[in-house]
Amino acid sequence: MTGDSTARPLEKVWPFEKRSALLAIAVGGFVAGSLDLLQACILFAWDIPLAIAGGLLGKQAFHGGAGTYVFGVCCTSSSPLRLPPSTTAPAARCVS
Repeated sequence: MTGDSTARPLEKVWPFEKRSALLAIAVGGFVAGSLDLLQACILFAWDIPLAIAGGLLGKQAFHGGAGTYVFGVCCTSSSPLRLPPSTTAPAARCVS
């Protein structure tokens, strides 16, 4: 280490100005949704997003193209984002 290096506070090293629950929910939800989809694709087949979209669109989803596949991926990825806000907001109200 050089003589001019000093310990910097965490606030200056952390890339975000302040930590927010919304950021944590978004990042955690994205990671959880991605792992959930990867696990489902490995266990069942890479057509699982079509089956997920079929739950909303019906049997014609299995004959859909890339748009239907992306719709199924979005449905799976958005699933873990629903629960944390509904539990974080009441908990924050109880603490403050």
